[in-house]
Amino acid sequence: MSTITVSFTDHEKDQILVKARESGLSPEELIQISVRSALHSEPEDFETIKAYLLDKYENVYRSLA
Repeated sequence: MSTITVSFTDHEKDQILVKARESGLSPEELIQISVRSALHSEPEDFETIKAYLLDKYENVYRSLA
């Protein structure tokens, strides 16, 4: 198994911790399940998610500039 390092904002990290706790999972398990779900979803679902995330992060990066 390989390891990938991903950076999150403090707010995103807090949200991950809350969701993980609510689900009875570790933060790592929650992220793994989320990524696997995205990878195995229908292509249309993946494209929708990708477009949403790209738009969201474009706005974040623009506000930081």
